[in-house]
Amino acid sequence: MVHLEESVQFSPNQVVCLEQDELRLFGEVVQMVPLRSRCWVRPLAMAQVDPDRLDLKLLYDLRESSHLVLPAMMFREALDTELIPLMSALFHPDKTGGDDSEAARQAIHQLVRRVSTDRSGLFRSED
Repeated sequence: MVHLEESVQFSPNQVVCLEQDELRLFGEVVQMVPLRSRCWVRPLAMAQVDPDRLDLKLLYDLRESSHLVLPAMMFREALDTELIPLMSALFHPDKTGGDDSEAARQAIHQLVRRVSTDRSGLFRSED
């Protein structure tokens, strides 16, 4: 029997997005871990959706943060319309909202904690 998790495949260097409420975590795929249905991701940025304008506001530059290995089902392909303004903000530090590395570390920790709690079923291993 093929599980849905096994059908999620990303390519190395592909940018993916993890959505949780109004937050979006964007990361670059380092490698897929198919035996565990996991995705090894290098975080790039965390953004917040502006519900009135439906655009993203950069909160944190996460390029110096720790890598993550999370269930592949948590991610989706990032859209070009999301990435272009986000990458522009990352490469123009005067526009970047998150220069504080300690605040960025805490924010990513809280986001991972929230998704692990809300989607705990994705973390269970199947034998």
